[in-house]
Amino acid sequence: MVAGHVLSPPQPLTDRYCPVVLARQWHARARRQTVLRMRCGSASITAMTDGAAIDVADEQILAKQIIRGLMVIREHLGCSLHEALDVFAARYEVLRGERPDDFVCSRDEYGVGFYS
Repeated sequence: MVAGHVLSPPQPLTDRYCPVVLARQWHARARRQTVLRMRCGSASITAMTDGAAIDVADEQILAKQIIRGLMVIREHLGCSLHEALDVFAARYEVLRGERPDDFVCSRDEYGVGFYS
């Protein structure tokens, strides 16, 4: 008792602070953000992952300039790094099929030293 005040018993944890509820809320928020991004322009990214629709980073891909290629794709599409990696990988496969002699190195040497 503090100066005439009666202390109330401790309140149980509410669902608001439950880790399971917080995790569900976080995942729901992430799903909503993904849907909003897809509606705002990233929907075209999923269509471009076949590699045939985008050619803005061809020179970087052929020259093994992976980071620069990812930067070009991100700037062009306004997408996340993960999405840019998907587009980059798909375009790499298309170029390996269409222009194999234009690459500066073999398929085995291409990703050496790059960790994503």
